[in-house]
Amino acid sequence: MTEKITRTKIIWDFISKTRSFLSNLVFLLILGAITIVIVSSLFDDDLKDPEGKALVINPQGPIV
Repeated sequence: MTEKITRTKIIWDFISKTRSFLSNLVFLLILGAITIVIVSSLFDDDLKDPEGKALVINPQGPIV
């Protein structure tokens, strides 16, 4: 038996394929952005190790 292809089925198939394509595209863009951030952070040397420094905490007032 052959299924009758209607205009409505064609439209809904197009909408479904478009939705799937856009969802995959957004996922890949997010995954690519995360990958770029991770890789670029591995090669970043802006933070230097401060030698001879100490963290001083000087609380004021009553401690509860």
